[in-house]
Amino acid sequence: MLNVQKPLNRVLTLMLLLLCSQGATAQDQGALLWDLSLEELAAVELSGSTFTPQTRKETPSALTIYTRQQIKQLSIRTLDELVNLVPGFQAYRQGEQGNHSTYSSRGRRTGGSGVAEILILIDGHRIAEAGNDGSANIMPRIPLSNIETVEFIRGPGSAIYGSNAMMGVINIVTSSSVNEASIGYGSFNRVTGTLLASTRIKSIAIDIFARYEKLDGDDYSLTSPATGTIDSDDPEENQDFNIKISLKDTQLQWIHSKRVAENFYVLDTLLNDYNKADSRFDSVSISHAFDWLNVGSSIALYINKTRLQIYDPVGPFLFHSDLNSEEQRLTFNNDWQVNSQASLQFGLEYRIAKATDVFVQDQFGNSFVLVEPSKQKVLGAYGQFQYAFSENTLLNVGLRYDDYSLLEDGHISPRLGLIQHINTIHTLKLLYGEAFRAPSHAELGLTNNPVIAGNPALKPETVETVELIWMAQWQNTEISLGYFENHFDDAITIVPGAIATYGNTGQDPSKGLELEFSQQLFDAWRIRGSYTHLSAKPDDAIREADNIASLSLNYASRQWNVNFLLSFHDERQMYTSVANAAPLTLPSYWLAGVKLQYSINENWLCSLTMNNLLDEEFETPAQSFSLNQGIANKGRDMELAMQWTF
Repeated sequence: MLNVQKPLNRVLTLMLLLLCSQGATAQDQGALLWDLSLEELAAVELSGSTFTPQTRKETPSALTIYTRQQIKQLSIRTLDELVNLVPGFQAYRQGEQGNHSTYSSRGRRTGGSGVAEILILIDGHRIAEAGNDGSANIMPRIPLSNIETVEFIRGPGSAIYGSNAMMGVINIVTSSSVNEASIGYGSFNRVTGTLLASTRIKSIAIDIFARYEKLDGDDYSLTSPATGTIDSDDPEENQDFNIKISLKDTQLQWIHSKRVAENFYVLDTLLNDYNKADSRFDSVSISHAFDWLNVGSSIALYINKTRLQIYDPVGPFLFHSDLNSEEQRLTFNNDWQVNSQASLQFGLEYRIAKATDVFVQDQFGNSFVLVEPSKQKVLGAYGQFQYAFSENTLLNVGLRYDDYSLLEDGHISPRLGLIQHINTIHTLKLLYGEAFRAPSHAELGLTNNPVIAGNPALKPETVETVELIWMAQWQNTEISLGYFENHFDDAITIVPGAIATYGNTGQDPSKGLELEFSQQLFDAWRIRGSYTHLSAKPDDAIREADNIASLSLNYASRQWNVNFLLSFHDERQMYTSVANAAPLTLPSYWLAGVKLQYSINENWLCSLTMNNLLDEEFETPAQSFSLNQGIANKGRDMELAMQWTF
């Protein structure tokens, strides 16, 4: 990297020491609640996998959870960084736009740039662009500062959620009843301000989250076949707003996100002062919970609107793409506790997803429609039966049917889970599930594109998954080890030709091992780690690393919390534009991070965050075939922050 801002880093470190020294004479507060104990974490109830509150041992899924306390310890800011600490998941920077990272689960993802086969939910809101089903384009780098818990559910989720929950679900629950404000300044002239405020007006509860971030970006020497090598940067501006208004069992919520990324690569092209990606996501919902005939029920209406504007060159032409979509979604969920051993969950979902205005315009004012305006109506119905043969043996059977108006046939997604608690320490899970992803509007109807065309005859792609998981919980130790196999059918891939198109093809399976562990070493020390090994993956999944690992060491005592974070990514490959050339291999790399926090008193907390501590220069794979080298990533990144709790 050309600019590591070493003088700034020294100043930030000195400022932190001066600020923290002001609290050295503060009254001893005793040990702070930096984290929950392992026993308390084991008792945390989650609902993303079954719509019913269950502990990790009871949940019929491969599951990882991060709480607000754990997230605040780590030297990371956004969801894509957290993903790399979770077994089975991978995230890495792409050349779609400067702030873009793609996600994958278990060595497989779609060929496009969006995250279409992993469903991302924020308080029940589907974070996706209806036109192409992708979430990474429309809300890249989801901030972690408003997350109460996040569940990473690996494996098929279509039996509950339908399409897009093909390879996993990331279920985010945002914070409530939090009053804190923070401001930070760091490398690349990064300025960040965050506010979480909660209040009550009589019986009405109001929770507000607001975040603003702006940075000039790092300096790079970037190369593309069209422009050669040029110097560039990657400035960003990010805005987030979330308001929840609750009255008894009724809640109104608005989620707003705006992202602007300039220069750097946009759709793998380079042109400083023109390249730009501007994405906006808005989602409004109203939900109500009620009981009828001993059944706990909820009904919710969600309305999403997205807009993605892309400015990029293609040869001598300057293009401005404008992609607009919207979605209305109505859900009706029910939970009936039949008796002390059995429960039944059932519900309906109705969605209308529209690609409303998708076009591209050149510098001469000529406009071309990219996707004809289209409406996809989706009706889904699910049922789930859970039965406890005894305290130690649990059964989960689920089934969902989805009907898509633009597709010829409906789709059925079954699920079966058997959980056996061998004793108070050891648990075995045997899981089977099938899931699918329906083709997006773009895959069905992309037009006026000289490179690729849509295919209205596409069928949904499917996966059949088998998993065996062993979990063990001692007083100070927790271990989870799982084996999975994914078998794919009718995979949606790009079929080469004079003009390529999307097609349904066969695809090799993915198989692997996932390990996760936590250990309370002493009263003040805790270690947490993960490891994933892919023993098999589809032939076209060369961009996915075969081995990934992470290790977090945390020290918490009185006013201090110190966290050391290491992550490892095995070598990856990518295709290039060089004719008949073998794929380019990108080296493996380690990344290190540190976060130091000092509680001055019960209201003030200062922190110093350092990412890519060793200033590692590393590249990640480009998605397209147009580049001949990997995508450059940021160098050392430091930030000093102050937090006020009120």
